[in-house]
Amino acid sequence: MEGIGKRLLSILLACAMLTANLPAQALAAENGVCNEEDYAYTIDEKTQSVTITGYTGGDQEIILPEELGGYPVKVIKNRAFAGIVILKSVELPEGLTTIGYSAFSGCTNLESINYPKSLESMEWDIFRGCVNLKSITVPEGVTTLAGHAFRGADYLEEVSLPESLTTIGQRAFEGCKKIKEIELPDGLTKIGHQAFIDCTGLTEVELPEGLTTIGYSAFSGCTNLE
Repeated sequence: MEGIGKRLLSILLACAMLTANLPAQALAAENGVCNEEDYAYTIDEKTQSVTITGYTGGDQEIILPEELGGYPVKVIKNRAFAGIVILKSVELPEGLTTIGYSAFSGCTNLESINYPKSLESMEWDIFRGCVNLKSITVPEGVTTLAGHAFRGADYLEEVSLPESLTTIGQRAFEGCKKIKEIELPDGLTKIGHQAFIDCTGLTEVELPEGLTTIGYSAFSGCTNLE
């Protein structure tokens, strides 16, 4: 029995040493943080920033790094993550400013994604076909919801907007047919043109008293709006 105990202790010590020698990034990947090697990207020397162009990893839950190759991640290119059905959860980094069109389209198992405060520009159909993405929360501190932000997110049912929001960009919710109602913050002053066009499931919207600008066709095609 004493010999067995010694052998067991030796095995445990060997495992501990092996784990200790693993790269920190490899250990982090098991907790949903992907290695730098999982991303295809380009570096813009002029702006000293990174554009993510693709993902080759196999994790279901990923946290995009704030930096790649020593430069800050600013842009996700068109269709960079499109059709990656394994993805369930994505955490976007603060500092990200731009998401290209169809960046996450066809990610049919995607259930959760955040909205960084730093986002300035979003193209169309970013979440089209994301059948399991039902809700998104825009965090407090965001003042402008980017144009096209949720355009084509045809399965999105609920969006929580912050009290800090003053502007909803053009076509931000175009074609979001599953949204039945949305609460607009009191501080909202501008709704961009075609912001809610073809939101056919929308039945109720209460406009805040401080709203000063409603763009053309902002609610056009909302056939069930009372």
